[in-house]
Amino acid sequence: MEMIQGIRDKNELKLLKSMIHQFDFTILPLSDNTGQLACELMILHKLSSGLEVQDALIAATVVVCQDILYTGNVKHFKDLGINIKLFSA
Repeated sequence: MEMIQGIRDKNELKLLKSMIHQFDFTILPLSDNTGQLACELMILHKLSSGLEVQDALIAATVVVCQDILYTGNVKHFKDLGINIKLFSA
């Protein structure tokens, strides 16, 4: 959802849809554990680093699913103790 939020026009939306299919992205579900952990991350990091809700949910999902976050925006996640890899298309 965060990737869609940044879309500015129909061409970018078409490109995003193509990229999602090309890289075979999996959309992970939000669980109670994810929500709880996201809340804990917000409490710990909102004031010190300005953590936003969407980034807390993303980080919590990575932790709960024991996965790797591929992102082009490492700075939003670097202090959260999650496994991050830089992604560029």
